Amino acid sequence: MDIDKPVFQMKPDIALLDQGHRVVVIADAKWKLLDPQDAKLGVSQADLYQIQGYANRYGVKNVLLIYPAHSGLRPVYEMTLQGLHQSTLRVVAVDVVNTTLGWSTVSGELNPSASIHTNQPKSDLQ
Repeated sequence: MDIDKPVFQMKPDIALLDQGHRVVVIADAKWKLLDPQDAKLGVSQADLYQIQGYANRYGVKNVLLIYPAHSGLRPVYEMTLQGLHQSTLRVVAVDVVNTTLGWSTVSGELNPSASIHTNQPKSDLQ
């Protein structure tokens, strides 16, 4: 079946734009617990495919998966995603109880010169 209209849209939770309104960082928030004992931290294959898809779609070199922090986790884990565009994935554990501390963890991983945009109209992030 051919479809002449955009049916599937890739809209990340958070997109950071530079001064020229180009996407420079994509972040996706998850409400799942990570497993610090697991080599993959318990990050699901589906979540990796999703963030890799965002990295490829927007051509960004930096992507974040944001999870709730809990005992035994470091604040940040870093790995490299291979693909069309090699990207750096940061898995960030955020304190969801103390939101000020949680936000400082995330903002420390972001490009300080970028502006944060969430829930953008479709036309901005297509």
